[in-house]
Amino acid sequence: KQQKAMEQRLAQLEESCRQKEAERVDLELRLTEVKEKLKKSLTGGMLGASVESKPTIK
Repeated sequence: KQQKAMEQRLAQLEESCRQKEAERVDLELRLTEVKEKLKKSLTGGMLGASVESKPTIK
């Protein structure tokens, strides 16, 4: 009985871990996108125009 509870808890933790990893990947992709936009604006000299535009959030 105790082993069954431990296996169930392990399954819950693994699922939680998968969700957190997916969230981390999403945040990393969004961060990369922001960095790219910032780099483009800095090299293009259009920082003011870029800052005023609204960011797209999924």
